[in-house]
Amino acid sequence: MVGIPFATRMTVVRLRDGGLWLHSPVAARDELVAAVEANGVPVTYVLFP
Repeated sequence: MVGIPFATRMTVVRLRDGGLWLHSPVAARDELVAAVEANGVPVTYVLFP
């Protein structure tokens, strides 16, 4: 897939226990990292499809 534009989207879900579940994570920009860290809760699960 080199040279072919491919749109991706990441989903972040807050779990009942307060942790975060990341589905299809993408390369994180500084703004995204800051937003996740601002929640003060751990990323509990990461799912790579």
